[in-house]
Amino acid sequence: MGLVNASSTELLSNHGMALLYVARNPNARLRDVASGLGVTERCAFGLIDDLARSGVIERTRVGRANSYRVNGVAPMRHEVTGGRTVADLVGAFAVATGSPAAN
Repeated sequence: MGLVNASSTELLSNHGMALLYVARNPNARLRDVASGLGVTERCAFGLIDDLARSGVIERTRVGRANSYRVNGVAPMRHEVTGGRTVADLVGAFAVATGSPAAN
């Protein structure tokens, strides 16, 4: 069995990274999300749209921009997560980095 290049192994999907990004930056523009994640704006739009459609975040129009709010009570859907909520995930990273947690 060969060794895996650790620099190419991500533990969170792009959706998870987008969730954490908007949890820390609720007024971020899509351009900011894209830059922060190292993806295209089109990809960032798709990630944010998927999260909003699945009820993980709420998108609110503020003038010409959007503001995002994490729906902390949304369940993590995979059985491995053991009934945890989105707030549990975001909160774990907030504690580790000193950032504000999800609502």
